[in-house]
Amino acid sequence: MPSRRRSKARGGEEPDPSELSRPLLQAQEEERRRISRELHDETGQALMVLRFHLEMLAGDSRSQEQKSRIDESLELLDRAIEGLRRTIAQLSPRVLEELGLIAAIRRQAELLTRHSNVRGHLELPEDLSWLDHDIQVALYRSVQEALHNVIKHARARNVTVRLSLSGGKTCLEVQ
Repeated sequence: MPSRRRSKARGGEEPDPSELSRPLLQAQEEERRRISRELHDETGQALMVLRFHLEMLAGDSRSQEQKSRIDESLELLDRAIEGLRRTIAQLSPRVLEELGLIAAIRRQAELLTRHSNVRGHLELPEDLSWLDHDIQVALYRSVQEALHNVIKHARARNVTVRLSLSGGKTCLEVQ
């Protein structure tokens, strides 16, 4: 298969690697949004209807044993719905789209603290709304993955997320 890069010796320029990966990242984000919508529209709605039916059964139940089993089922269903909501939020984070990168990173740090023994410390600029959307998504996904890895592998008690701008470059550091 012939190379798409033109040789500098022949006067051509090599493409910027970030421009080559941009369509792939955009396709991945679109697929995540599609899956998120399907989970919400199909699975989420089905679980909510199931919850409604169980509540009706609990109200009609004459036996305490049966009511107790239905209540246990409702608790299990509520945990499943909450897990689905977390998954949907990870797939297509509304906070990133609606409030921007800084708020989305703050939200990830809050979730980290709430669901683990790890405290998140943030060093972030005040505003990055001017930053290219695809770069914001890539930064958000990087923070999301790094914090997931901290919980899963690091045995850390604290994590610092530092995002800085210098000389026209964006630097993300997770320590």
